[in-house]
Amino acid sequence: MGKPIKQLRLDDTKLLQIFTQFVDLTKTIESEHNRESIAHLLDDMGEAFFAAPASGRAMYHNCFPGGLCEHSLRVYSIFKNLCDTYGTDFKHDDILIASLFHDLGKAGTSEKPFYVPKNSDWHAKNMGLYYENNPDLRYMPHAQRSLQTLSEYDVELSNDVYTGILIHDGQYVAENKPYAMQEGKFAILLSMADRLACEIEKEKWLAIQ
Repeated sequence: MGKPIKQLRLDDTKLLQIFTQFVDLTKTIESEHNRESIAHLLDDMGEAFFAAPASGRAMYHNCFPGGLCEHSLRVYSIFKNLCDTYGTDFKHDDILIASLFHDLGKAGTSEKPFYVPKNSDWHAKNMGLYYENNPDLRYMPHAQRSLQTLSEYDVELSNDVYTGILIHDGQYVAENKPYAMQEGKFAILLSMADRLACEIEKEKWLAIQ
């Protein structure tokens, strides 16, 4: 039998740093309405969001508490750089909201998490499976749940942000196929940022194996 699959972790100091950075960024949202709406969202869902992993398997990406928040910050950094590089005139708020909340659905709801611990030593050791989808949470693709949650908190989204979040997984998922070659630059760059962030995170995991 092979050696146990290792899982990345963040210490408490690093967790506090990324949580603080995330909240501070949301305070730079220029729209007063959206700034207040997102503050309300984080008041209700902050614990669920900040404790969430970005995936359920160690070999995917950021499979650890706080992994979702760190991933979202990494997507923001890459997406902003891509926008700067290609000279786009996308609004600060659009870049920020799409990046930080594209995977909001992976936090589930304020009452029910999207991921729950697998609680199986065998699955952790042999498959790197630490979390599974919560069977008590009504099924919905996480991108759609992200949009639904933002809507519930009355966060106003531009067409770019709405479409970008909806299809941020790009052509890797079947439901996005109808958008092929029609995504628009904003959605393309967001998808690229998300994919690159995932690859960077996977490389960090591979480095400890």
